[in-house]
Amino acid sequence: MKKDIKRNSIVFVKNPFPGSAGSHIMQGDHYAVVCQNNMGNRYSDSVIICYITSKVKRLDIRTNVPIQWYAGLDYKPAMIKCGQIMTIDRDDIIEVVDTLRPEDEIRFNLGLKVSLDLKDNIFS
Repeated sequence: MKKDIKRNSIVFVKNPFPGSAGSHIMQGDHYAVVCQNNMGNRYSDSVIICYITSKVKRLDIRTNVPIQWYAGLDYKPAMIKCGQIMTIDRDDIIEVVDTLRPEDEIRFNLGLKVSLDLKDNIFS
């Protein structure tokens, strides 16, 4: 059965990436936010995510996005790491916990925009 995964869903992920000691890549199972569009979420076997961490620091880096507390999220406070965009297998998602609130969604989108260097006037 396919999980009902949507853009901005907060999910708990079995992290398939082992990382290495001293690495800045997220290691172990973590919460994450889905940043893939809903068409991809519906038909693809992979999902694009950004990890959430409880280590809220370096907020001067615009790809580190602080978020509010969510009932299903064990972290308080928490931060989305938009600088670490990962593609994972849909089966690595253990559960869908919640969905970002609109104010967190706005900050998340801005963090992704900075991370990917997207411009407003891309087609002009």
